[in-house]
Amino acid sequence: MKPGDLVRQAPNIFSDREVAGKKMLVLKVNEWGPGNPNTTVVTLLEGKERTWNYGELELWRESR
Repeated sequence: MKPGDLVRQAPNIFSDREVAGKKMLVLKVNEWGPGNPNTTVVTLLEGKERTWNYGELELWRESR
């Protein structure tokens, strides 16, 4: 994941139902070291910045 990518919330039991399935633009990836579980991603969703744990997001792939 890198700035400029489109992502969405990865499906899981803790999904935010207001966000699920919506495209978000990656603004910044805060890496705390290779493979560190505390890496965060800042996204833009509906004009607001939101911070996520890296594992909560997946790259957006359009179904054809």
